[in-house]
Amino acid sequence: MSNEQDNTAVVAIVIALIAFFVTTAQLLQALFGTAEGYRRCQPSVIGGWATKTRRRWRWSEFRFETLFTAPYIHLAFLDETYQGHVGVFIEGNEASRRRTYSEETLLSGTARLRSYDGYSETEDDLVSWLSLLNMLHYLQSSYFRLAAYGDVQQSRSRFPSQALDGRMTCPAVTFRTRSWDFMPPDVVRPFATSNVGDMIALAHRLGMRWKEIRPDDGIMRAEGTGQSITSTTVRGFGLLLQYTFDRGILEKRDRTPDIQRLTIPSREADMLGFQIVPGIPLLHLPDFVFDYSTGFATVALAMKTLGVDGNVRIMYADYFRRSGCLYGFSDLIGMVAPFLPLPGSSVVQVFSPYPEVYVSPTNWWEGFVVYHARLLKYMEEQTKAGNYSEQLTWVLERFEYLRRTYPWNQCPSWEAESANNETKNGRSIGFLNDLRDIWSTTTTYFETLQLQYRYLELSKHFRYIDLVGAHIAQAVYYPDIAEANIKAGTNKRYELGAGRSKQVAEGMHLYVDRIPKVVEFMKEKGFDMGSVVKEAWWTLMLRAMCWHRSVAFVNIPRDMSVPPSFHGSRIPVYIA
Repeated sequence: MSNEQDNTAVVAIVIALIAFFVTTAQLLQALFGTAEGYRRCQPSVIGGWATKTRRRWRWSEFRFETLFTAPYIHLAFLDETYQGHVGVFIEGNEASRRRTYSEETLLSGTARLRSYDGYSETEDDLVSWLSLLNMLHYLQSSYFRLAAYGDVQQSRSRFPSQALDGRMTCPAVTFRTRSWDFMPPDVVRPFATSNVGDMIALAHRLGMRWKEIRPDDGIMRAEGTGQSITSTTVRGFGLLLQYTFDRGILEKRDRTPDIQRLTIPSREADMLGFQIVPGIPLLHLPDFVFDYSTGFATVALAMKTLGVDGNVRIMYADYFRRSGCLYGFSDLIGMVAPFLPLPGSSVVQVFSPYPEVYVSPTNWWEGFVVYHARLLKYMEEQTKAGNYSEQLTWVLERFEYLRRTYPWNQCPSWEAESANNETKNGRSIGFLNDLRDIWSTTTTYFETLQLQYRYLELSKHFRYIDLVGAHIAQAVYYPDIAEANIKAGTNKRYELGAGRSKQVAEGMHLYVDRIPKVVEFMKEKGFDMGSVVKEAWWTLMLRAMCWHRSVAFVNIPRDMSVPPSFHGSRIPVYIA
């Protein structure tokens, strides 16, 4: 009898224990089930970023709160002092991939999530910002393959100048931890964040072009190189972007290198994609803003900033209406923009901020040949008159050095148009270094002139922006006059630059012929030392030629141009 009672007691205890464990499991399940969204922050959804997902107990509500971490994707200066603030730079190497959770990750202990070098069906289930991070890693890896220094740390030791650390911008992520409690019901996966200005610039670097940009209306759409960005508006949330790409473009990358679409990764180079020509603060130059949608208005404003007379602006407006071209005015960018190629890098492509930006006598070989011939003649005349110029001697020596070092049968060459039209991201590092050295020396020369003639009487105030304005005020006349001379057959000197464009050759002749007008313009602006103005003008031409030879322009179709107002925009966007 006692045995039966003992057995019954044991069974009762077992049943009670089972009930206790079941009840406890149900209670725990109910408690852990209060962590809303936790299942949507798993490796199958956000890859390696799931390791930063956690629950937090809230006693006041007797429930768990889900906290997830996602990246804030933006551009930052590649400088070690920013490291703690930024988080992690996207550099494309193994360490950077690991720190941004873009490396190979294990799913559920067995299934392997491979990197985007190979295709896996599970990748289609991941959030789109993981794809964006991987593509940015690939972009940076492609860039550093085209850099002589190989990696970031070596570049800092070999090129310690601020031109590298202070101007190169790199995609970066800052870790942002958020609560699922604030997720709107329409968003079912963790989102990354960014801003409008940086997303536009990053899309440009990835080879996309913007079809529509109307963030106020909830519309942003970009396409190109097998990639796309589309948007939707989430009520009570904001603008949500979706990034997609054709995985075939990565399978073809070994056969078709991605290098040719890379653009210079700097803030100043990005500005050109927003139709803004950055000025050099050292020479007290402002940024020049253009906008296709305004027609000639922004060009007229730029000419006004340069001090060009209103009658000249009216004349050029008439030319623009007749031709739709900006010949002559196109010299501006080579005179006001900073030197853009980064030290140690062969990437030279930049966006064209306005039409015909490359159609300039300071950009085509005909203009080079005429410039050289006229400079030799001018110095011969000055020597006979007993006027030796140390500055002009330096200008001639530098020009002839480039002719000797990079002759016609080499590519890139100094005067051959292939140096900046056919040869894109493959320039010689030595060639770019020589151009940078000459350009930097001219910057020092003009800075010295501004300081030297700053504290004297009012008639001796030299300003670099006035010199640029003096040239542009004469350059805008050349298209009509050159065309008229060619039609009349009076361009008898064109043989010095005969070739692809007689108009360009005649244009450089006209530039030289109108030097007295430049001197007169500078006198009106408060600087009456004609000999200094002439030296400065010849130096300005060499400076512009070096700048144009250092870059290759990528045209953005007018219907895909980005309004300048979006540069630096911090309007937040969310990436699905």
